[in-house]
Amino acid sequence: MDLLDENNFVENRNGHVVESQLAELKQKANIWADLLIVVGAFAFVIYFRLYEGEAPQIVIWSIAAVFILFWLTIRLPAIIKYYFLALPDARANRLAYATGKLAYRRGYVLQTDDIRLSLPGDKNEGLLAGNIYEVCYLPRARMAVSAKIFRPVSESQQMREFTLLFEQLLGFTDDDIQANRSGELTSNQKMTIVKKSWWVILLMLFIIALALSQILPMFIPPVFLDDAIVFTVCVSGLGLFLIGVILLGSMDARNLLSLFEGKLENMEGVVHLSERTTGYGKSRATHYYLGIDTFELRISQHAYEVLIDGLYCRVYYTPRFKYLASVEVLKA
Repeated sequence: MDLLDENNFVENRNGHVVESQLAELKQKANIWADLLIVVGAFAFVIYFRLYEGEAPQIVIWSIAAVFILFWLTIRLPAIIKYYFLALPDARANRLAYATGKLAYRRGYVLQTDDIRLSLPGDKNEGLLAGNIYEVCYLPRARMAVSAKIFRPVSESQQMREFTLLFEQLLGFTDDDIQANRSGELTSNQKMTIVKKSWWVILLMLFIIALALSQILPMFIPPVFLDDAIVFTVCVSGLGLFLIGVILLGSMDARNLLSLFEGKLENMEGVVHLSERTTGYGKSRATHYYLGIDTFELRISQHAYEVLIDGLYCRVYYTPRFKYLASVEVLKA
């Protein structure tokens, strides 16, 4: 949905939701796939009750409950927002009007005097930090559908506002940028990496504990040497395999290893964002990149959704593992 489409804004300001906006909301509110998951879970229960009478009922219902809970966790917030709140408002041409500015609260929002308005898509498409916007929105879902610049700000103010947004996104401060200019990764940024990588740390500790549980019997009597050697080799091999998979395939693990790099490097230029999909079926994955000229940094999906193409920035990163430490906006 193009928030800055002038024709859409005029229609919305007159109290009408245009067909293109309604069509996009219908697409996002589509619940057929979600219903299929729920029906499939109950079909699983019915099948086993009719044809597999020996299976314990608690196991059957537990498996079905896991499917339904997974669906509720992943999809229910979006279904409520689009199907039960946004779409009924759009069909009834129920629109409200406010003025606000771009802000960051776990993603971009338009902050008015008393409410936060979400954007219709996952990624900001052209709203600039610092500008005050006239916004037409769906009141129950608190979702912006069109916007128009009400009061622009100077370029220097835009630069400052964007830098503040990126500080919230990546967890750095003005003092951190000062240190980054000297090539130093601050203790605050190191703590941010640890907080973002907590699950990797727990997994590594679990693997180490599992390996030690097999190694220690070699040194604590009574010594069962043959069994200890077998278990140690097996567990160590499994542990090394899991660690290798984590390090190669996990963005957080690569970030964690950046703690051991001594210096930061920087690159300056116009930022362009891209995404690439690899693999097929269950192994299918999408990776996100921040590029400057021919240089690229892999970033998280959340960072991809928040960053904007076309900004002239200086990015600070660790040279080996390419961890994005901070972003300094030089031209908006």
